[in-house]
Amino acid sequence: MLVIIVLLLIVMGPISGGEARISGFALLTSVVAPAFYVIMLFVLPLDITMSRVFMSETQGAERARYRFIIRIEVALFALMLLTWLPFIVKLLKTAY
Repeated sequence: MLVIIVLLLIVMGPISGGEARISGFALLTSVVAPAFYVIMLFVLPLDITMSRVFMSETQGAERARYRFIIRIEVALFALMLLTWLPFIVKLLKTAY
């Protein structure tokens, strides 16, 4: 479920922004998606850390599974940061 949410945020990153709207699809892209983005900025590194902790106690196939999970989540985290970078830059320019 975490991966699905992050993938949706990656898709919505380039189309997010503008003024906050309170109806329709614009509500999703201008209010909900940015809020989830900030939450995922903390949740993904936490999940990566917890996967690393659990990986340290395993061997063999289970260890390889955790390594795969960590690689996928690091890639998704980097992609999420890149797709939301224009939104963050625009937000910072308007704030200062």
